[in-house]
Amino acid sequence: MKKTIAFLAMALLSISEGLAYVTINGINYNLDWSAKTATVTQCWLLTGDITIPNTVVSGTTSFNVTAIESDAFELSEITSVTIEGVPTIGERAFYWCSQLSSVTLSEGIKSIGDYAFKGCSQLTSLHIPKSVTSIGKGITAECNKLVSITVAEHNGTYKAPDNCNAIIAEGYEKIIAGCDATVIPANFGFIADDYSLGTIGEEAFYGCTFSSINLPKGVVKIEDNAFVACNSLTDVYCESETPFQMGSTTNRPFNFKEGNITLHVPASAIGAYKATSFFNFFKAIVDLDTEVVSVGSTGMATYCSTHDIDFTEVSGLKAYIVSAFQPSSGKVILTRINDVPANTGLVLIGEEGTYQLPVRTSETVVSNMLVGVTRATTLNKEDGDYTNYILATKNDELGFYAVTDGSTLAAGKAYLPLPTAKLPASSRISFSFNDSDDVTTAINDIDKQTTSKAVYNLNGQLLRMPRKGLNIMDGKKVFKR
Repeated sequence: MKKTIAFLAMALLSISEGLAYVTINGINYNLDWSAKTATVTQCWLLTGDITIPNTVVSGTTSFNVTAIESDAFELSEITSVTIEGVPTIGERAFYWCSQLSSVTLSEGIKSIGDYAFKGCSQLTSLHIPKSVTSIGKGITAECNKLVSITVAEHNGTYKAPDNCNAIIAEGYEKIIAGCDATVIPANFGFIADDYSLGTIGEEAFYGCTFSSINLPKGVVKIEDNAFVACNSLTDVYCESETPFQMGSTTNRPFNFKEGNITLHVPASAIGAYKATSFFNFFKAIVDLDTEVVSVGSTGMATYCSTHDIDFTEVSGLKAYIVSAFQPSSGKVILTRINDVPANTGLVLIGEEGTYQLPVRTSETVVSNMLVGVTRATTLNKEDGDYTNYILATKNDELGFYAVTDGSTLAAGKAYLPLPTAKLPASSRISFSFNDSDDVTTAINDIDKQTTSKAVYNLNGQLLRMPRKGLNIMDGKKVFKR
């Protein structure tokens, strides 16, 4: 008994003079009794809403909470967190907290470590307090629902000007972190005498789902992995006539393996970009005022651009909006459009191939049932009073079909919401055309028609035989599989 009492006394003495591990309000802390400080340590089993205070009390002793340790909440299923002035948020502190939808950072926080909020796929907004002076790389990587990033006024280290939804280093003009909603300011990177030094930081846009990004003239460097895992990125628009520097030879800033990214630069600079070895990894280098689109073997595709585009002089390709829905016939009406405003959902019809479209200012106001997306978007079959449809081929029949819950629509595509109460019995929504230069009323399957009649392409040229995709026979559009 005496030995047990002596042991407990020694243990209490060591706790009072050294370190101790305690749980307070469900959060685990390492306490330093000598310094009267505490750090938040591994809390992997927590769920729900939590608050991390700047002081805690154990027994009758108060401790200043100085840090959230690295990996402290990694994979915990917490839904919201409020951090009350804890100076340091460690690396990967909230790494892949996939249920975390709300983060409140209070004044007093000074440092946010690398990947602190990486993979927080439900997080929609992030505000950086005035007190923060150090932010690591990739803190918003793969936060796919993040649409608002702000920085407090008078933060002397970082800023987020013009509602750009990005964290930019004050004075140094470097983007530290961005999101799908980021719009890089036109004057980004410029300092006195028009000298530019804009940098897109390492992993700044890692895992974003946008289809295109606009880089203003001030961008001179893009660091390693800045746009890696941006699997929907197909177009990079760069205003600089001088090729920007890219990351190291082993860690480049884009997903080049897929070979699916087109670089748009000023026409006068195309040669300079092509002469720089790193730029050979792009699928193509084209005029800045050109958009590149592709149509597959069915001859139809949905599309949505972040730019105003013009189809007037494009040969072999036509663009349509959905102007009406006829429940009794189970058809939607496609109306042709040439002058297309940005973010307009379209149905493209043309021969299989790749097309270059002029980027021009549009003055058109569009009434359109199609919804275009510029980032990868998760769709459910029903959304309120509407059922969502996408263009697809099923049982060899091309049409609009209801999506499966949880389907992902790629960036740069469009979907069709139709009123559920007025849907026809058929699972397929077909098309009729309201097209002043076509006499067709529907798209039919060429495999079910005689091919003894004259066949034309969409430009009116006589063909020896039907081609894959859309053809014109007997005044009607038909497609060949």
